[in-house]
Amino acid sequence: MRESDWRDFCSLIHLADDAAKNTKRDEKTVAFMFEVLMPYEFKGIRRAVIEYIREDKFAVAPSDIIRRIDGTPAEQSLAAWRLFLYTLERYGYYDSVRFPSPAYHFVIKCLGGWEQVYEVYGSLPDRELQFRAKEWRTLFEIGTGVRKLSRDDVPGYLAGYFERQNSSHGFGDYIPEPIDVMTGETLNREELTGGTDKNPMLKFVKGLRIGKRNKEMNKK
Repeated sequence: MRESDWRDFCSLIHLADDAAKNTKRDEKTVAFMFEVLMPYEFKGIRRAVIEYIREDKFAVAPSDIIRRIDGTPAEQSLAAWRLFLYTLERYGYYDSVRFPSPAYHFVIKCLGGWEQVYEVYGSLPDRELQFRAKEWRTLFEIGTGVRKLSRDDVPGYLAGYFERQNSSHGFGDYIPEPIDVMTGETLNREELTGGTDKNPMLKFVKGLRIGKRNKEMNKK
């Protein structure tokens, strides 16, 4: 939202309070809600409030609005999984890529990196792919649910085959720039901030997966 949406936002929240037969919230409370919801467009907020009022009789909270805009964790991970598959098909593992949120990079690094993920997921039959989807989506929900990941928690982009090969052979001047998977545009590598692979969350999740596999092997 923008500052110019303030009056419309106040009116919307007060109307929602009236509909729920709730005491109208004071200006400080509404201002705090406005600040929390600033990253979202007013149109989306209004639509979410209307949907909420149709389904619930209690006063609407920012979390109710955000949930209706962003979707449930399951809905988010399903949409992310579909974008992941689309990216695999469109770009393969040759190009370096950047996904729209750190959670994608978190999942892919947990699974071994962009090249390894392509080698595993890019050649699977549909039946096996759907089985693998459960693991991928679970990791995505961990990445978005345990705590809010930032770009500093994961690599700024996922390096592809061309970058790894050219770097290892001393052809640093001939490395293609990373691609934004949402727009298809090339990005300036030097401007893509990010962390390293040495992320405590990555180690934590890898440890869980290794432990689970060891238990399965012991059972056999």
